[in-house]
Amino acid sequence: LPAGKRGGLSPIQGMRLMERIADYGFNFVRSGDQIRKSLEDLERFEREVVPELTITDPNPVYNLEILSWFSLKNLLLCLKMGLRAAERREESRGSHIRVDFPQVDHDKFLFRTVFRPQGEGFQMEAVRPRVVRFALPEGKDDTIISYLFNERYNYLRPKMR
Repeated sequence: LPAGKRGGLSPIQGMRLMERIADYGFNFVRSGDQIRKSLEDLERFEREVVPELTITDPNPVYNLEILSWFSLKNLLLCLKMGLRAAERREESRGSHIRVDFPQVDHDKFLFRTVFRPQGEGFQMEAVRPRVVRFALPEGKDDTIISYLFNERYNYLRPKMR
């Protein structure tokens, strides 16, 4: 914990900065340029801001600064993984809408992105879903909307059971 330092940002202020980085490149509608800029800003934030964070009160009893520091460290890791996954997925799917890749490409990107700890970082891998009840979609759809309304998938009209 960065207790006892003077003059740095509080973890609460650091969270606000990190939220701005996330809002720019990790919003619902994004582009590769926005994602890369947010990754660069996040790396600079981790390198320059995080080491200078200050906790003014070292008392651990319900200390909002300490709780915010742990939240910031956790969110930093989650944001880093999310941005890496978004950068890799060169298509639009679900709430991930890429203005530079509006198509839904089932053949190339129908997978889950999984992160596993590796040394000081993590390893990213693509894992295809295991089919249990229905066939996975194939081919491409022009947009998420055309995918959702495509009658061969029947996503918006569930079958009565």
